[in-house]
Amino acid sequence: PVGGVQVTFSDAVPTTTDDNGNFRLVFQGKKAGDLIFFSEIKKAGYEIVNGKDLEILKVSSTERLGEDIILAKAGVLDAAKKKYYGVSDAALRAGFNKEKKALQAQIQQAKITQDKYEDQLTTLQEQYERQKASLDALAEQFARVNFDDVDALYREALELFEAGDIEGCKKKLEGADLIGRTDRRLQERRRIAGAAAEIAQQQADNEAGIQQDIKALKLQAQTYLLSFEFDKAEALYDQLLLLDSTNLEILQEAARFYETQHRYDKAKRTWRLVIAHPQSSEFQQADAYASIGELYTITGNLPEALEACTRYYRLYENMYEQNPSNTFYKRTFSVANDKLGNAYKALGDLDKALSFFERDNQLSKELYEYNPQDANIKSAYAVSCLRLGDLQVSNDVNSALAYYRQYNQLVRELHDAHPQKVDITSLLASSYERLGDAYQLLGNPDMAAAVFEQCNQLFKELYASNSQNVTFKHGLSVSYSKLGHLYEKTGQLDAALRFYELNYQIAKELSEDYPQNVFFKRSLAIASGNIGSAYQSLGNLDQSLTYFGRYNQLYRELCETDPQNMEFRGTLAHSYNTVGVMYMKLGRWDTALIYQEQCNRLYLELCEAVPSNIGFRGGLASTCAALGYIHMSLGNADKADYFYDQDIKQSKYLYEAAPQNRDFKYKLAIAYLRAGIFYRDKKGDKPKATESFQHCYQLCKELSEAYPTVSEYRNGVQWAQDALDSVK
Repeated sequence: PVGGVQVTFSDAVPTTTDDNGNFRLVFQGKKAGDLIFFSEIKKAGYEIVNGKDLEILKVSSTERLGEDIILAKAGVLDAAKKKYYGVSDAALRAGFNKEKKALQAQIQQAKITQDKYEDQLTTLQEQYERQKASLDALAEQFARVNFDDVDALYREALELFEAGDIEGCKKKLEGADLIGRTDRRLQERRRIAGAAAEIAQQQADNEAGIQQDIKALKLQAQTYLLSFEFDKAEALYDQLLLLDSTNLEILQEAARFYETQHRYDKAKRTWRLVIAHPQSSEFQQADAYASIGELYTITGNLPEALEACTRYYRLYENMYEQNPSNTFYKRTFSVANDKLGNAYKALGDLDKALSFFERDNQLSKELYEYNPQDANIKSAYAVSCLRLGDLQVSNDVNSALAYYRQYNQLVRELHDAHPQKVDITSLLASSYERLGDAYQLLGNPDMAAAVFEQCNQLFKELYASNSQNVTFKHGLSVSYSKLGHLYEKTGQLDAALRFYELNYQIAKELSEDYPQNVFFKRSLAIASGNIGSAYQSLGNLDQSLTYFGRYNQLYRELCETDPQNMEFRGTLAHSYNTVGVMYMKLGRWDTALIYQEQCNRLYLELCEAVPSNIGFRGGLASTCAALGYIHMSLGNADKADYFYDQDIKQSKYLYEAAPQNRDFKYKLAIAYLRAGIFYRDKKGDKPKATESFQHCYQLCKELSEAYPTVSEYRNGVQWAQDALDSVK
């Protein structure tokens, strides 16, 4: 290998070889198969040997140039050329003289006439001159032979030639029977060509068979999907991709399957193949980016989710800007705003999320006003109102309520126009559910109960007329849980337990009927937690612990099934906290400590993975508060001090991130109250206790004045005042 060689090709950045003789060329606007031309290959003291081989080159599909560049030390080539020229010239003269003497012998022996002698001598002389004229090119050719590229026969013959042993060279080559050998080569070429044709036919037949098998495999996969045998279906989709990963339809179908079955890595990989497919349209690429964004959101990689959703958005934005009056492009761009808004919401950037949701709402409204009779357009406008309501509900409940009312109004109009469309009836039921959530947050339980009852009644009717529809059955289950939650909050515990049991019974039936369905297992876990909460409120701690244990167990199973799912991991952490709190109530501090430490570990991992997730941060604050209380009860004052401080730190982080969120504000107030009690009762530090109680009092006072109907805030003011009085 030769290093330090300057290599220059047209349309490429000049480069230099490394010590191993390797170099890298970067061509502008060239692809595999395009012609490329070298301008200069140079190193002091060297000359190029195989320049002719480099005159016509093409860009290779591999990392190699296609021809090696061979250099020799300066002068070596000329010396070799002279040597070969001398050997060839001597051999040519010897051959000429030999033939000339033979002619002379014939004329002397009167075997030929004088005229014939002269003609043959002239011919011999002309042949000699022609051969002599070609000696230079022949010597050049021999001098440039790279002995690394020739076989043993050629190398040995050329060595004899170089030594001047022309007869030896000739015999060496004659002994190889080159004509016979090349005849056999020609015969082999014909055989290979025939075999290639046969193989080509076999390949064609096999490919036709593969296409038939693909159809059968797709049908078989559908039968497994219909019978909920998802593992068997997955094996078939894996095989389909092995058979034909260039089929766009197969790629899309497999990607959707992997996505729905929580095979996230496979799904992301397959969606990227859809994007890279030469026949995929902009729409198909955009939808693939949307799916990738959702997959990254589920697995907690929110920056990657945002990147994918942004690519999705840009594709539809470009289409819309080129055709702003086209209702189809306006609709797809509206959906793109919704997707990107959700990505920013997941990241905790609520201001950006709001801007995209508002753009979606505005575009949807324009489409609706242009064509108010189109049910799909009206439904999309309603959903855009729902998105804004869901975004605002944690910060500005009154604003959220206004959007929920608009959502409800639009869906009621759709229902009045299409009373037989069960999907619209289902939307109407969900709109009442959202209204109930808002009224409950605003401290209006009567209105909340009224709309929750409407939601429940609609799902009863839907399920009664469509008993095989599991979506409606699940909706009915959730409507019971909403009523149970409301009655639990208002202290009507027997009614709450009754509705929670109805919720649990339906969730249990769905999970048992579809044991592989993680959605139904998740619903059963939540229903178990609801009943546990009701029994806890009723003071039946043993029953409560039983159901909270099921809640924890089901989420452990869900996380084993789908370990990358951040929502499942977050709720598993919450379930450890819930069980830990029950053991705290029972005074079983050592067991409570085990559960709370497990909870704390999970929340720390989640907050590290997704620092902006306020739900995980809130969970971490709660488990820190619990650990503070446990260590205080066990007499570990230093550890209790640490965890109470962490409770305040995490609660303050939440409040500062969203100062309009009244729940975060109240949590911070209670964190100060807990810490103050610890400083007062366990450390005897009245100044620190007083400071903590004052913080609690101020926060609760502000909340109580802003929300005078919420009893929790009024109670908080009284607790803080009593605490302050106790340290005077």
